[in-house]
Amino acid sequence: MRASALFGSGGTPRACGQLPPFGSGQFMVFFKTTPFVIPAGVSSVRVRVFGAGGGSIVGGAGGGGGGFAMGVFDVVEGASHTATVGLGVVSGTGGTSSFGALISATGGTAGTATVGGTGGVGIGGDFRANGGKAGNANGSGGGGAGSQLGRGGNTGNGVCGGGGVSPMGDVAAGVSTGGSAFGGTDAHGNYNTSSPTISNLYNAPAVNSGFLGDFLGGGGGNGNQVTGGIGGGGSGGIGGYTQGGLGGAFGGGGGGSVNGSAGGIAGGCGGNFPSKGGEGLIVVEW
Repeated sequence: MRASALFGSGGTPRACGQLPPFGSGQFMVFFKTTPFVIPAGVSSVRVRVFGAGGGSIVGGAGGGGGGFAMGVFDVVEGASHTATVGLGVVSGTGGTSSFGALISATGGTAGTATVGGTGGVGIGGDFRANGGKAGNANGSGGGGAGSQLGRGGNTGNGVCGGGGVSPMGDVAAGVSTGGSAFGGTDAHGNYNTSSPTISNLYNAPAVNSGFLGDFLGGGGGNGNQVTGGIGGGGSGGIGGYTQGGLGGAFGGGGGGSVNGSAGGIAGGCGGNFPSKGGEGLIVVEW
């Protein structure tokens, strides 16, 4: 791994996989497939790709989280590279995101009546993280997306919240909150256990992060009381009998006894919900 290039000027690690600005500090975030022409004077780029999350069906398990890859690449000014953003597919496997032929991340697979979706994988680059796997049961939460924070959280074999960042963001069956964004092995090779508390403000990801992928990875809550809460940067809200909570950015959607909910960006769809996983995403910096 080219640490100094991957982590920016000086190669200084930051808490929870956060990255300092790269190159001139300019960037583009792609939510749909778009050609990208390398700007004049640019000889290298840092790229992050997230595959789309897997979908689910009525009476089915949750979908898997999208995979993730990140890397620094030498490029030629004026050359065109297509940023292909993977799309979520209703009750199907999420699409693959890629930047030209340099780097890609596959989508999570869909949950079926008895088997939870598996997470996508990263291909190429300097750092890769798999998406989380959904549990093998009706109403299981969707798997969390892989990210620079680490592997996406898995969910248990029963109705539960959506996955965050593994292993602390794994969610057991019957647990109604979504998985945490903390507690995974991040792009620095560190086990990220920081949390955005007042006593730890210096390292708080909410303060230092430059992109959603630097921090927000919580899953949505499952179904236990009324309606599931939306997953935030940490754990998702408590869920409901009627519908699981939406996944936070890159978190899996909560499963539900009647209806699950959609995943966040690249997160798997919650079980028992005929919908798609979260769309993929690409970030290019130069």
